[in-house]
Parts: sequence; structure tokens; C-alpha cells
Amino acid sequence: MTPNLTAFTGVDSQNLPDVMVSVQFILAIGEKKQEKIKQENRNLEQIKMG
Repeated sequence: MTPNLTAFTGVDSQNLPDVMVSVQFILAIGEKKQEKIKQENRNLEQIKMG
């Protein structure tokens, strides 16, 4: 028996590929922002050491 995905997640299984792409997109944005923050922190450290 297949679990009822819609009841568990609120996502209809027909829409699942779209939802997965959306989640990957959101994660990619978060990763990009995290990299930018790390770079800014490195720059601040270099200025402090300056």
C-alpha cells in the first residue's frame, strides 16, 4: 500500500515534480546567500588584520 502523500505533505503527487524544483531553487538561493555572507566575513577579517 502506498502512503497517502497528499494527506502527509499537502502536496498532490501530480504536482510533486514542480514542488521539488521549487525546493531546489529555494535551497540554491540560500546557498548562494550563505557564500556571499562567508565572503563578506572573510573581507571583514582581512580588514581587521590589515
